[in-house]
Amino acid sequence: MRGQVKRLVAAFGQKDMRQIDAGDLQRIIAAMDTAGYEPKTIRNLWAIVRLIWDVALAHGYVDRTLPKPKLPRCSRKKPRYFRLGDVGKIIAHSQNAYRVFYWLAAETGLRAGELCALALADISTTSVTVNHSVWNGIVGIPKTPSAVRTVAISPQLATLLAGHLQIHRAKAHSFLFSTAAGTP
Repeated sequence: MRGQVKRLVAAFGQKDMRQIDAGDLQRIIAAMDTAGYEPKTIRNLWAIVRLIWDVALAHGYVDRTLPKPKLPRCSRKKPRYFRLGDVGKIIAHSQNAYRVFYWLAAETGLRAGELCALALADISTTSVTVNHSVWNGIVGIPKTPSAVRTVAISPQLATLLAGHLQIHRAKAHSFLFSTAAGTP
């Protein structure tokens, strides 16, 4: 937001808000579009202008709202994914905790924060139970209520997890994936 406000200050300087019109804003948008800014960034600029303008209108600094300018369309980005063969290669070439992490992620579809918050007690010989999530090192609840769930795992993954569990139990850690200090 600060960058967008700086851009607006650079464009308008000390110009009185009552002198700014839709054409001025459209020129800024066109310049950003020409410079190669993403449509989402340009739309964010308009959202900030609208917020500022609404406050100015409420306080009587301006007499009217700005009409919505012509904004570039946001294109849907094609989702990125790995093919099954690629996932197999990633898992085959990884070692130790990384192998367990990647295999568990691929087989269960758990989010990274859910994987990092898995406690040793959440792992059984046939399933993994999601009760928590980690964000910025803080353990909390999962992203959505339906994210609290139990997911079945293959016997091969269960065998791999059993070895990983022994290592962490020997260290007296409570998380499946933990730092040297035992934190998630």
